[in-house]
Amino acid sequence: MASLDAASTTLELPPLDCSLLFPDLINFHMERNPTFPMFMYPNEMVTGATTEISFLEFGRAAHRIAHTLRPSCQDPDGQVVMIIANTDSLLHHAVVAGISIAGLVPFPVSFKNSAATIVNMMKKVNCSRIVTLAHAHRGLINDICLESEGMQLTLDELPTLARAFPKLGNEVAADPFVAYPPPAKRPELHSPAIYVHSSGSTGSPKPIAHSYQFQIHWMTQPGILGYANVVARRIGSMTHRPIHAFALWAQLYAPLSYLTTTVVYPPRTWKDPRAQPIVATSDNAIECVRQTKCHCVIFIPALLEQTVTSEEAIEVLKNVELVCFAGGPLPVKVGDALWAAGVPLCTNYGGTEFGSPFAIANKKDIADGDWGSVRFGDGIEVRWAPQGGDTYECQVLSTENNRVAVENLPDVRGYATGDIFMKHSTKDMWKFIGRADDDIFLASGEKIVPAPIESIIKSSLSPLVKAVLMFGRKRNQVGILIEPHPEHAIDVNDEKAVVEFKNKIWPVIEEANKMLPTCSRISKEMILITSSDKPMLQTAKRTAQRKGTLEAYEWEINALYDTVEAGQSSLNGLAGLSSTLLLFFSLCVQFIVAWIQKDLRHRVA
Repeated sequence: MASLDAASTTLELPPLDCSLLFPDLINFHMERNPTFPMFMYPNEMVTGATTEISFLEFGRAAHRIAHTLRPSCQDPDGQVVMIIANTDSLLHHAVVAGISIAGLVPFPVSFKNSAATIVNMMKKVNCSRIVTLAHAHRGLINDICLESEGMQLTLDELPTLARAFPKLGNEVAADPFVAYPPPAKRPELHSPAIYVHSSGSTGSPKPIAHSYQFQIHWMTQPGILGYANVVARRIGSMTHRPIHAFALWAQLYAPLSYLTTTVVYPPRTWKDPRAQPIVATSDNAIECVRQTKCHCVIFIPALLEQTVTSEEAIEVLKNVELVCFAGGPLPVKVGDALWAAGVPLCTNYGGTEFGSPFAIANKKDIADGDWGSVRFGDGIEVRWAPQGGDTYECQVLSTENNRVAVENLPDVRGYATGDIFMKHSTKDMWKFIGRADDDIFLASGEKIVPAPIESIIKSSLSPLVKAVLMFGRKRNQVGILIEPHPEHAIDVNDEKAVVEFKNKIWPVIEEANKMLPTCSRISKEMILITSSDKPMLQTAKRTAQRKGTLEAYEWEINALYDTVEAGQSSLNGLAGLSSTLLLFFSLCVQFIVAWIQKDLRHRVA
């Protein structure tokens, strides 16, 4: 254990050698660092003020939740408890911690997943209990109950913020509190401590077990350790939803391991449990950074991109020690503009399956403008698998002190990430350039792996359809390019034929959408049919050549987005009109879209 001084108070860092597990770390800080602020947020009641949640208060909240969800230690240890709740980050993390303190295994799940997807994950981890918000997710929960026919589900209401934090921001040691009983037996290091699901962008989210050992190993990785060297260590990660693995380490693991303070949005549910949490925007994120005086802030790329046109936002970011982005790519033009304006920009890299192996950017790399590249930290063993063209796949290997959560390599213990990098020309740095499986990164930062979705649609529509390619990189929604089988080819200049073909394939796509998260779903307007005189390019294996084909159809794809987005923008401005007028206007827009597409096809032909 190490000590450090802060504000004349001696603080104590916990041992991260697996002698203490995740629940133990919470109890450690309650005893050794009770007044240190674990969370901070702007006080909406007092202008210019902030509210702090100490380790003591957060730990007590977790213990209260443990009492609520597993009173008197009833039921066996190790049961998996799924959390489906769109609520404040502070409460969500307290629920995760409380379930763990109770000797159970938390499984936070995105409420954007379909019922079928959620039930599938529940079966894989043998979960039959859900903690949720009935008022917010009634429809989804009803669908889960229908989908899980034969399973005996237990549904519990999420404990309220007021129940967990009765003195929100003001609890002291003298306030009433009853600790949850310690476990009768220490969990096995390799047993699941928490389940975290993959992004769901593949169309089939997978539950990934993080063992107690992996949790501690993640806390010792350079991606968390590096933030301990940020001055004052006040880290803003308010734009990340608490259900994601990234939020777990930035908002929960970092404070517990290295005494950082996590800045989040103000909770909204203390007085009204039905209140919606704050939805992240670039404006409210910048205001949160300004009010809390963050020393480091981590953005999702879509929101960071919006700050580039705001002089006020850039002035705020210039006074931050580090401005990081994670969860997707940032357009080069945007990154260069922010860096040129004096923003200390850098990128983060990590994954649910292997943690945060990158080292926090140093001042020289930032000064040199290497904002898009990362260094891999000490103690991380990486193998670079050549992919051709000076590109390499990152493979993170398991070691005694850094075991990955998922091992999928055939020859050694480790994880093949599927992430493709290019080496820096003069430094020991690496730039992420894409996915081996052609991930699509939306403007929102959501990541979509198109291959499985394309495969489902193609196989379901055979022999009507020969090939399917999904597109949508850096766009707000995805679309698909479909090539009909030769005997079902149509004249794409024939509007009636196009409509009839779309109607034939739509039921299959509509059914596939039910299994996909919101960001991966395909609207009817975003279906593009190939022309018979311009078939998809093929590889030597007779599969569609993604890059070449999408480049060949780039003009049509851009025109489709321009047309559809123009139509949506027009509809959004007519909220006050009657349903009859809206229907009429919608039909007019659809007619115009169809007419423009027909005209575009004539031009291409």
